Amino acid sequence: MFSLRASLRTAVMGLTLVTAPVGLVAETVNRERIDWQPKVNLTDEQMRSVGRNCTGAYFYPTPAAGESDLAPSQAPMRASADRSRAINSNRFILEGNVQAQQGRQSIEADRLEVDRSTGTAEISGNIVLRDPSARVAAESGHINNQRGTAELHNVGVVLYQNQMRSDASRFKKHTDASIHLSNATLTTCPPGTEDWVIQAQHIDIREDNIWGVAKNPVFRFKNVPYMWLPFITFPASDARLSGFLWPGMGFSDNGGFDLSFPFYFNLAPNYDLMLSPRYIHNRGTGVEGQFRHLSSLFASSVDFALLNNDRGINNQNVDYLVDAGIIEEGDNNPFIGEDRWLLGIQSKGGSANDQNTAWYTDVDFTKVSDQNYFRDLDNTAIDVNYDTHLLRQGTFGYRWDNWQSSITARAYQTLDFYTQQPYQELPRMKLDGSYLYQGLLTELNHELVRFDQSQNFDNNDRSIIKGARARADYKVSYPLQSIWGFFTPAVYFKHLGYQLDDYNLLPEADAQQSFTALQTSLDGGLFFEREGTIFKRNYLQTFEPRLFYFYSDYTDQSSLFNLTADGQDVDFDSADITMSYNQLFRDSRFSGGDRIDDDNRVSVGLTTRFIDSTSGREVVRASLGQIYYLQDRRNFVAQYNNNYISASNQYTDAPRSELAAELAFNIGSTISWNTSVLYDEGQQVINEGRSNLQYLDNDHRLINLGFSYRRKPDTTLNDETIEQHTRQSDISMMLPVSDKVNFIARNLHDFTFERELDSFAGLEYNSCCYRARLVWRRWVSNDLSRVVADDDLNYKRGWFLDIQFKGFGSGTGKFYQLMSETIPGYSLREQAVFPE
Repeated sequence: MFSLRASLRTAVMGLTLVTAPVGLVAETVNRERIDWQPKVNLTDEQMRSVGRNCTGAYFYPTPAAGESDLAPSQAPMRASADRSRAINSNRFILEGNVQAQQGRQSIEADRLEVDRSTGTAEISGNIVLRDPSARVAAESGHINNQRGTAELHNVGVVLYQNQMRSDASRFKKHTDASIHLSNATLTTCPPGTEDWVIQAQHIDIREDNIWGVAKNPVFRFKNVPYMWLPFITFPASDARLSGFLWPGMGFSDNGGFDLSFPFYFNLAPNYDLMLSPRYIHNRGTGVEGQFRHLSSLFASSVDFALLNNDRGINNQNVDYLVDAGIIEEGDNNPFIGEDRWLLGIQSKGGSANDQNTAWYTDVDFTKVSDQNYFRDLDNTAIDVNYDTHLLRQGTFGYRWDNWQSSITARAYQTLDFYTQQPYQELPRMKLDGSYLYQGLLTELNHELVRFDQSQNFDNNDRSIIKGARARADYKVSYPLQSIWGFFTPAVYFKHLGYQLDDYNLLPEADAQQSFTALQTSLDGGLFFEREGTIFKRNYLQTFEPRLFYFYSDYTDQSSLFNLTADGQDVDFDSADITMSYNQLFRDSRFSGGDRIDDDNRVSVGLTTRFIDSTSGREVVRASLGQIYYLQDRRNFVAQYNNNYISASNQYTDAPRSELAAELAFNIGSTISWNTSVLYDEGQQVINEGRSNLQYLDNDHRLINLGFSYRRKPDTTLNDETIEQHTRQSDISMMLPVSDKVNFIARNLHDFTFERELDSFAGLEYNSCCYRARLVWRRWVSNDLSRVVADDDLNYKRGWFLDIQFKGFGSGTGKFYQLMSETIPGYSLREQAVFPE
């Protein structure tokens, strides 16, 4: 070991600084294996960063010297070689096992020749340059330290962070610190394998070595070329970068082959753009995109899509509407030649965006060109495909010490051909106050809403009632809590008023009405505990009885019924709440604000839990409860024949509610089971039941078994009685077939009509460097399944392919959306399998 002169130190460090975070495939096995560590040699900490199904990974070999943690500018230069000589006062040569290190940067070579007068250096033979981010290997090279340039030949590079590697015939560093590679390849596959490779004539590394551009890249999969692009960008660091994401591909009966090429624009640190050209074989070419913006006060996004001049070929969504007699033959393919589009705006501001402001805003606006947009053009967006309305809403609010106010404008676009559009709320104004004094809690809530519609009659030519509604809900309570229980007495004052439009009202109907009621409640519960042992395990068992009493004056609200010639009632946004165990202790049996309860009831509930004394985890939870009515109820959302309330499966004069029961088991960390039942003692039938069993073990086997039942009155369609009871099973799974292959499946079956509502099956292949998933799916458009007879109901079918090249971007997200929304536990499993 010897010390180098300043000129040699300058030349060597000029070389080490040209290491660039570019990933390449080395040409020789020896070069590929440099810094590669098999799993058997890794520490536990290193193992956590190794990708699933990888046999090892590249790691920066931490130098033994005590200065290895220092930045190069803070560390002295140290070098060694087998031989050294000086040609003259300006030229120096190091030969044989040349090694130099300055802090975290190092260089190895067979020969190094430095010319101090020109600031140049020639380096050759088994060159290896390292820093904590990358390793560069080469055969020979030339460096000009004065100009800040360098050129290396037959280069192989590895990025430690994303395991990307590459090779190139030539590596050039320019005076502006940019880097150019010629005849280069890219992959993240481990050494010895090239499952996927990107070949490019030229690669340029720009912007301080954090991103690269490949020109004329050819994608090869299993050594078969399948895609060419004029250029792509890719990350050379963990920074957010512009570039192509992996294309989305699919096939459906309705649209045919569907291909999209998303491109991400990193426009600025606080805003970006995703733009995705899309080709649908049966429809044409379009574009989709999303713009996101983040400021100190607002977080906003704009989603948009356009399909120009829809060709409408093989439009089955329209064809089977004609077959079902819903539209006329002349209306077939109504969207041929039309532009199909979508616009969505979401924005949160102020305190709604986690900012310390008194004000807040919330905008959620979505509009499409027509009702059939999602059925025709979005093959896998289940959450929208199954919705019947698109929301258009804007809210501004303000909060101060004890009060908060807001004003909201809300409207909808209805996608379902057979569902009435909800009321527009133009506007909804709220003013709510809350005071706590000496343990006494006072809540003062006020609301004023104008309910409107764009038409005076609905789809079935029924009259629509419009108008304004005002509510005042006051509550004074005194909560008392202790470790042994709680007790909360409360009194309520509720006022409801209407100013209805005269249009459609009968002459004798009162357009201006108001109602007032006084209410009171007592809510109390106790907590008991005892220790015990079950199956040789120590448990803590709790007993939690709860008693809730609620009384409300009866205020006659019958004047809200039969206000039009065809017998329509005032019902802007209200419904009877579906019964469940948690609903036993509510102070209203209605949702919305169109009715004030009349009630005199007692709710009794009991919950018991078994808690593992060692882990504190809840193993078993069981709840049972019922409401006892001390008098008949007389106020409801609608009038019912024979006192029967179809929404909640109850009779108005029933002495008690259904029996509500819930049961939950957590067996170890693998099995969870939840079930709930509503049992009608009077009719001795189960009105509603749900049961869900989930199995997820350490080997990532995921199985879900679900069943739901709900009893409903029969209905009539085209003079034919149709059973409305809902009986459905939902079975889904994701099972490892081997270390790299998973089987994916889901089946949603309707036993009422003996039909499949949604089914898919496929395979996932997960290697060290890529992930591929192929799924076939058949599903029913939800709005048609409610009105079209089973014999006329057609299914949608499609193939969906998702491929991710690891370290090089991922899929478009539609496949993940499909899985996470239809397979419970899928997101949790993904986090366990891919913790990075």
